[in-house]
Amino acid sequence: MAVEIKFNGNPNLFLKDPDLSNIGKRILQQGAEVLLELGYEDFTFKKMALRIGTTEATVYRYFENKHRYLLYLLSWYWNIMQFIIESETRHLKTDREKIERIIELLLHQDMQVEIHALVPVRTLTQIAKNEATKAYSVKAVDDLNMQKLYSPYKELSRCIGDVFLSYAPEYAFSRNLASTLLEMSLHLPYFSIHLPNLTDINSYPGSDLHDRFLKNMVFNNLHDKLSKI
Repeated sequence: MAVEIKFNGNPNLFLKDPDLSNIGKRILQQGAEVLLELGYEDFTFKKMALRIGTTEATVYRYFENKHRYLLYLLSWYWNIMQFIIESETRHLKTDREKIERIIELLLHQDMQVEIHALVPVRTLTQIAKNEATKAYSVKAVDDLNMQKLYSPYKELSRCIGDVFLSYAPEYAFSRNLASTLLEMSLHLPYFSIHLPNLTDINSYPGSDLHDRFLKNMVFNNLHDKLSKI
């Protein structure tokens, strides 16, 4: 089964909707590849424009700056992950099965459904692993939050936290645990590759050790009697 996903981003993310023109779609699709290749710090609209065959001024007609561009891509990733989680857990009978599947999806995205999007899910995921903390570790975070630019991330976290509460209704820290799981599902694989002394787990194809660690962390917390209301 294949599903095509389009992203209707928060209007505060862009100056001109990039999904409504061919050049806007190239800015998203090809620009995301440039961002992934160069990294956020070295990425500029000028470099992107040169690579995709347009002008820097054209890119600025769509996005105010590269931080809004990054937030646009990450919002897309967060929306897709919520869709995947809800789709892939809907048929599961128990909350424990749902939690285990959520962790597997966050780490591996071995979906039963095939996702088609303008920017491939694998590209968005890699950008999230490399750059997600830069979305909110900024001086303007409170202003950006007031503009609801983090709503997709909070909705994804809420979706996961609701499953935790269904599994353990008296657990007092479902939001803490959900946001921790989201962050660690990105950080652990990144640390394994780039900062290996921050993790006990070496990253290699087919490794399920991150999966085991996160499941152990989540269920130990949910069963912790000291963490009940």
